[in-house]
Amino acid sequence: IDEEEEEIVEILLDNGANINQGIEKKINNLMEDQVIRHQSWSPLMEAVTTGNLHLVTLLVNRGADPRHSTEKGMSVLDVAKEAGHEDIIQYLKSVLK
Repeated sequence: IDEEEEEIVEILLDNGANINQGIEKKINNLMEDQVIRHQSWSPLMEAVTTGNLHLVTLLVNRGADPRHSTEKGMSVLDVAKEAGHEDIIQYLKSVLK
C-alpha cells in the first residue's frame, strides 16, 4: 500500500467507514488446492498482510480491534505471525497487553 492508498483509507475513516466490518477474504490453500473464505476477515487483518506498520498503526489508533478473530478463530496476531511481519507482531503484542 502506497501513500496515496493510505490517504484513501484516512478519507474513508473520516467519512464514517466501519473500521471493524468483516470482509470476505479468499485465501488459496495450495496444500489442499481449495479456496478458503473468511467472512469475518477485518480491514486490520488485510492491513497486517501488507506488512505496512504505518497503516496497521493508523487503523488501531482509529479504533480497529486488534483482538478481532475470524469465525475460524484466527486472530489479527495470528495473521501477522503467518505473514512473518516481525515489526507488526511486536506492535500488536504491545497493544494487546
